[in-house]
Amino acid sequence: MKERLANADRIGQYSPEYARHMRAETLLHGALRLFAKDRHWE
Repeated sequence: MKERLANADRIGQYSPEYARHMRAETLLHGALRLFAKDRHWE
């Protein structure tokens, strides 16, 4: 997640709108995985 947010920061220099989209999707996906009832990644 940290790496994806860092990528969004780098992309933000060229496309701020897409970087905002990337950050929102990364945070939403991370929260959904964190609070999922059956976590397959543990």
